[in-house]
Amino acid sequence: MILHNTELNILEALWEFGDLSAGQMTKIMEKRVGWKRQTTYTIIKQCIDKGLVERIEPNYICRAKVTREEVQKNEISILMENLFDNSPRSFFHAFTNCGKLSEQDIAELHDMIDKME
Repeated sequence: MILHNTELNILEALWEFGDLSAGQMTKIMEKRVGWKRQTTYTIIKQCIDKGLVERIEPNYICRAKVTREEVQKNEISILMENLFDNSPRSFFHAFTNCGKLSEQDIAELHDMIDKME
C-alpha cells in the first residue's frame, strides 16, 4: 500500500502522542503543516478507509493501527521494487555511496551484516 505524506503526517502525530481526538489532531496539524480543520478530517478519513487509523467513539478518538516499523518495512519494499529491481545489493550500493555515512554508521552497518551471516 502506498502512503502519501499527508497520511504519514497523521500517523507521525499518533505515534508521537498516542491516541488523540480529532480536535486535538486538528490543532497539531494546523501548527505543524498549516492544515485547516476540514483538511485534517479529510486525511483522517482517508487513513481510516485505508486501515491505518481506527476511530473510537465517543469523542472521535484516533488510534494508529500500524506501527512506524510496519510502515517503514512497507515503504522500503515499495522503494526496493520501484527503484532497485528488488535487489538488496543495488539498494545497499546506492545507500552506501550517498556520502553521508559517519564512522559510527559504518561500524553499525558492519555489525548488522555480521549478525545476518
